[in-house]
Amino acid sequence: MRIFLFGGTQASALICAERMNARGHEVTALVESAAAGDAYRALGAEAVVGSPLKLPPFEEGLAKRDVAVFFGTDMPHSLRPSTEELRPYERVRTDGMRTFVAAALRQRTPLALLVSSVVVYGDCGDRTVTEQQPINAPRPAASFADMEGIFGEAVEFQGLYGAALRAGMVYSSRAWHTQSLFQALRAGTCPPLCGERAYVSPIHAEDLADAVIAASENASRGMVLNIVDDAPLRIGDLLREGARAAGVKPPGALPSFLLRMVVGKDAYRMLGTSCRASNARAKEALPWRPRHPSLAERIADEYALWQRACAEPAGAGPP
Repeated sequence: MRIFLFGGTQASALICAERMNARGHEVTALVESAAAGDAYRALGAEAVVGSPLKLPPFEEGLAKRDVAVFFGTDMPHSLRPSTEELRPYERVRTDGMRTFVAAALRQRTPLALLVSSVVVYGDCGDRTVTEQQPINAPRPAASFADMEGIFGEAVEFQGLYGAALRAGMVYSSRAWHTQSLFQALRAGTCPPLCGERAYVSPIHAEDLADAVIAASENASRGMVLNIVDDAPLRIGDLLREGARAAGVKPPGALPSFLLRMVVGKDAYRMLGTSCRASNARAKEALPWRPRHPSLAERIADEYALWQRACAEPAGAGPP
């Protein structure tokens, strides 16, 4: 298949391009810089350099493509991004999605896939979350809900043949946020979050890439699937497992009012957003199973991979 992909340089998009190329698909990525283009070319993909807010680059990338994939999950490389840092990414999720939809309709793209996030469900407490759960994104994640709304309207009313994948918390030794967590744990600078009981629903970047490939080959119109692993876990447990992998003491815990002062209002609100998502529907609809079904069981291996990459000389190893 001829596949178009937009996803910046986030690990999940790069790994997706790498795995699609390995399966014999022809991949073209829209990127915003020459350096990002080089990262995709190193994986065997082609690259179109241009703004995701303008129609011509999308149309060039989408021309005569069988599948178009929009990764809407990119974030600033900061564990506590400011409002100003978030704004360009939010604009890509809204204005960029409108441009993507317009280009896909003009090019009559056979299948459009949106990679969104389970954060659109908002705080669901301890109950299991399926795709039937209404969208109720917290304010810091409102752009994800807006992005899905634009995409969904195009599917329902404008004739776009599309499907949406809601990814969990993506992790990988190749992902900046996982690397930042390991660094903070090892340095003892991780915020004191071990008292947090909100659930997160992880997914390894490789498993997300495999789900995107499976959807590219099998998706039906209007399909919405949670792409998460088999074992959601609480934030506090995640940090304890990470600390165990790093051989350090886990960060402590703070009362809620002090934690809010430490991490900031928006970050505190997101930390309290609990999502225990189920992948049962994805397993039924796609020929897909997570190869890494539990972050708690996988995190030590990811830490070892990260340490090995840190020990390699500059330029060595895979991108």
